[in-house]
This record gives sequence, C-alpha cells and structure tokens, in this order.
Amino acid sequence: LSGSTNEQTNAMWKFDLNKNEWIFMGPNNKTNSETKNCLLWPTARSHHSAITDQNSQLMYIYGGLSIATRPEQPLFERFLDDCWVFNASSLTWSLINFSRSPDRSVNLPGRLGH
Repeated sequence: LSGSTNEQTNAMWKFDLNKNEWIFMGPNNKTNSETKNCLLWPTARSHHSAITDQNSQLMYIYGGLSIATRPEQPLFERFLDDCWVFNASSLTWSLINFSRSPDRSVNLPGRLGH
C-alpha cells in the first residue's frame, strides 16, 4: 500500500485477524521465514489489475505502470504487460509466461487501469 504519496512499491503485507496487526511479507525482508521465494517477485507498480480466486487461493496481477530511474534519464514510465500469480497456500509468486505471436501486431502493449 502506498497511500497518497504517489510512490510505487512491491511490498506485500498480510493482516492477521487473530493478532489484529499487519505483517510484512517481503520482498526485501531476509529474516521473514514466511515468504518462501523472495527472488521471484513482481516489480513495483501502480494502476495494475488484480483478481483473487478464493477457491484456489490465488491472486493474479496484470500490467500497470512502473516508474523507475536510469542514469541517462532520471525518471521514466513504463507500461507493464506481465502477469503474476501469488499462491496464498505456498506464499510464492510465479510469473506467467504467455506465448507471443510471431506477428507483433497481434500482441497488445502494456496496460494500466483495467
């Protein structure tokens, strides 16, 4: 959650209903034994789409806007076209690889706000 500061983050939190507190899940918390795979984690983003499936305990995120810095260009925006799934049972992220058409005109560019 980034609040109203307009900052992007890829931090993930969970709320413990029994303890009535937020618990940091990662990705940069090396002491967190709950998150099994911190190496594979979505990049920071905003304006992405997300959907959950309670039966399978999966959350999917797609696209969004990534704001990053490069030495030659201090600030740039990039529309993302990646899709990630978070498994709440195993506490792991996986990147979903789409097969791309040889004709790039068939592939949609990155999206945000859908």
